Amino acid sequence: MLSIQFKYHFINQLDSTNNFIKNYPVENGLVLFTNFQSSGKGMAANQWESKEGENLLCSILLEFPFIKIEQQAYINMAVSLALQAIVNQYSNKKSAIKWPNDIYIENKKIAGILIENTLQGSKIKQTIIGIGLNINQETFENKNAISLKNILNHNLNIETVLHQLTDQLNSYYQLLALGKFEKILKKYNDLLFRKNETCYFNINKQLVLGQIESVNEYGLLKVLIGNELQEFAHKELEMII
Repeated sequence: MLSIQFKYHFINQLDSTNNFIKNYPVENGLVLFTNFQSSGKGMAANQWESKEGENLLCSILLEFPFIKIEQQAYINMAVSLALQAIVNQYSNKKSAIKWPNDIYIENKKIAGILIENTLQGSKIKQTIIGIGLNINQETFENKNAISLKNILNHNLNIETVLHQLTDQLNSYYQLLALGKFEKILKKYNDLLFRKNETCYFNINKQLVLGQIESVNEYGLLKVLIGNELQEFAHKELEMII
């Protein structure tokens, strides 16, 4: 069975793990992790808040020769599921995947993902997966953030969590290699944050009530607005929490 041999590299401080890993030779399973990022990247050019040495900050380089460009949403789903599984392993509170790839506990964010794909022809040449998981940080400027320590009231070993995460990634990598896309999509939708709940969305600078139904195979969010089921790509709407 196809399996990744992960290679771990630690650098105490850098600007961004996603930026820095691009300087390494392309190697499937390369893992770069750090204590501190001066310019940690989040989705949509947001900064990732993290105190030095208290959280998991890493980037992982993977190759998906078996994934076509039109299937790339499944990479995001698989990584989200792997990260949610780690959060769920430690937390006694329910965690969910906020579309497209944040992990939430109740109404607070505990982890985020930034995926950058390099395309070659009709295939994905390589994928850089940036992950931030709040582990031992107790206080945040962002009141919408939470950590495992906030829940457990004790510290965790960050490297141990990293190795458990790569184990989970290995499992989902094998599912992708086997073409188990429907299984991944179903599980992702089962864990979707606020699924079937009525909530507010910001769409074209207008506040709209809608209900999340599911995510489709292309990663588009299907939202029931009034009597119409509409599909949205990332950045076309924002959920109000």
